[in-house]
Amino acid sequence: MNIKNDSVTIAKIDGRRQRSSQSSDLIAQACIEIINKGNLNPTAKEVAKRAGVGTRTVFRQYEDMEDLHLRIHTIMKESFRHTIKEFEFKKTSLSDRVDELLCKLLSGYEASDNLIRVTFIRMNESERVRANFDEFLDLISEFVLTSIPEIKTLESIDKHNCIFAFSPAKWFSLRHCHHFNEQTIKKMLASVINMELSKTS
Repeated sequence: MNIKNDSVTIAKIDGRRQRSSQSSDLIAQACIEIINKGNLNPTAKEVAKRAGVGTRTVFRQYEDMEDLHLRIHTIMKESFRHTIKEFEFKKTSLSDRVDELLCKLLSGYEASDNLIRVTFIRMNESERVRANFDEFLDLISEFVLTSIPEIKTLESIDKHNCIFAFSPAKWFSLRHCHHFNEQTIKKMLASVINMELSKTS
């Protein structure tokens, strides 16, 4: 066994893996940037150009564009996970906590507007994207219930209505189907949530 040669081989393999991971991240980030600029359905060629790589490199890293969009949604989900992990309330009353939590989530949805829009478009065509989005909804639901434990004491339908009012699906409907602005959405959702929570007293 030639330990020196084996070490060189391992180093080369590790180097290739690192470059491959960097290329994968670069391509995903390029696609996110394009989507954020308003192109909700970029081609592989457009993504490759933005990333500074060849189109073949895109398809070496991702099976197809669906696979790339799945990666993008995973990045968005993990970004939300990191954001809510560090969240702390500044006030303690129930109505203040509802207000702060709504502000936090709605600002996140607004910042990820085009990425969420792409997700809603693509999840009707992709079971994998839909499953990933369901995990995202579960993440938000868990965060809401942990932050506002009073919701757990509600009847099943009232609890569902309350959690749904915090969800990106409800925000998406009000923002893009009914065309309300961020401030109006916040007032409407706060009214629904506080009405449901009044049943706990």
